[in-house]
Amino acid sequence: MMGKILALWGRFFAHARFAKLNGLLFQLGARGLGIHNYPVSGEEWLVDRLATIASGVNRFVIFDVGANRGAYAALLRRSFPNAVIHSFEPHPRTFETLKAGTAGLNLNLHNFGFSHQAEELDLHDYASPTDSEHASLYSGVFQSLTQMPYVSVRVALKTIDQFCAEANIAHIDFLKIDIEGHEIHCLRGAKDMIAAGQIGVVQFEFNKMNVCSRTFMADFFEVLKGFQLYRLLPTSLLPLRESDILKTNLFEYQNVVAIRQGVSFAHFAQ
Repeated sequence: MMGKILALWGRFFAHARFAKLNGLLFQLGARGLGIHNYPVSGEEWLVDRLATIASGVNRFVIFDVGANRGAYAALLRRSFPNAVIHSFEPHPRTFETLKAGTAGLNLNLHNFGFSHQAEELDLHDYASPTDSEHASLYSGVFQSLTQMPYVSVRVALKTIDQFCAEANIAHIDFLKIDIEGHEIHCLRGAKDMIAAGQIGVVQFEFNKMNVCSRTFMADFFEVLKGFQLYRLLPTSLLPLRESDILKTNLFEYQNVVAIRQGVSFAHFAQ
């Protein structure tokens, strides 16, 4: 039935004069599938569900990678009063803002980022302000996407595996990553923790910055073996299939949640 409807629509409405109508329907459908749904992204709903899991865990460990100024870290602390929270922000100026804005929240703050290897790279940001949420390791974000003047600062990067070994961290219950296109490299730097089944739930952003880093959803399916991937909706999770190329590779703001096999999905039911 659906095939017939699609065929008829393509036959009668695949015409330039219907471009605005088709564009509107495309935008509405994408929004309903969790694309470009900021600010009702479902992040607070997800955190609330994760708090249910945390209540039964003796030492719940959270990594907030790409902490920026600390708004998400503050949400985490409100929802997880007893969790061990590590927040990572490589930009030196943004890190100072993070430190001042989260004083008293009992966070573990780290002035470095994560990649697939330990290295130093240039982090790019708008010329003004220089501590935005769009700071990226990819200059193309500003050269091609925003086409705005930008400045660069050298930042330190480690791997999650390296840091966990140094800090004697055996597991990560919730790994949140928002680093403007570099998410896949962060996960590649956690390959040992992932292989050992020591990471429970991952949330990462997938958007137009991934065009600059040449990252596809297939890359995330590959690195997150043993996880089921979902797109985050306002009050639910939408399962993603690697074979569904059209719906998974839409390069616009969205949050993806990966749940390791063995973590009960019942906690995420409405």
